[in-house]
Amino acid sequence: MSNKTLSITIDVETDWGGRSKVNSENMGIENKLPYILDTLKKFNVKATFFVSGKLLEKYSKNIIEIKRCGHEIACHGLTHEDYSKLSEVEILDKLSKCKKLFYDKLGVKLNGFRAPQFKTNKNLFKALSKLNFLYDSSFVKSAIPGRYNNLFFKAQPHKIYQNIIEFPISALSFF
Repeated sequence: MSNKTLSITIDVETDWGGRSKVNSENMGIENKLPYILDTLKKFNVKATFFVSGKLLEKYSKNIIEIKRCGHEIACHGLTHEDYSKLSEVEILDKLSKCKKLFYDKLGVKLNGFRAPQFKTNKNLFKALSKLNFLYDSSFVKSAIPGRYNNLFFKAQPHKIYQNIIEFPISALSFF
């Protein structure tokens, strides 16, 4: 029997895929995140949690608990917005603020990034490299009209830009 590696990643965002407002009630974070953390602890499993910076103020207790449990905290943007529409300068500004916020509040150095809604552009990878991120996890090997167009994307980790490694999100094929 061969050893296999499994990576578990979780996007921590407001309800409805980041469409709810941070200051509204967010049942996923408030009620389900503790359940997820307990389940991971029960099976002694570590995960990476991609967290949006704007959640840190309201949900700092929840995010501190993620860190306390020994999970990795990675970046899901400053806000849950479409990064494919931003310039390199805009991305640099937002992600540098996000990195500073997580370091100042939690002492966490953000090494990984996942684009909200998995939407990227070439400016993103330039900015990630300049800000010393180590990896990105924004690609889904799949083709869903209007959502993903990455059917022929590599399914295994690979270098995507200079020092940035892409860890694509696993997808199940139904065809």
